[in-house]
Amino acid sequence: PILGLTPQNGTSSDVIRESGTGIVASPDDAPEISDALLRLVGGPEDQYSVNEDYLERFTAEHAISELKKALRDAANQ
Repeated sequence: PILGLTPQNGTSSDVIRESGTGIVASPDDAPEISDALLRLVGGPEDQYSVNEDYLERFTAEHAISELKKALRDAANQ
């Protein structure tokens, strides 16, 4: 699991939450960090499993497919 010490409303926090891989805590909030650590350590082992469908968006194949679509769209305009 990931403990993301990042602002709650940023891209990195969105990725951590949407991928199901961990918890986000504000980097300047010690009580929130402590609570997040306790949840990570005290939770079930499989509590944070990877959302494979979400992570598919970050593969090279997906990026190439999206680039092809964008280039086709640009060529058709």
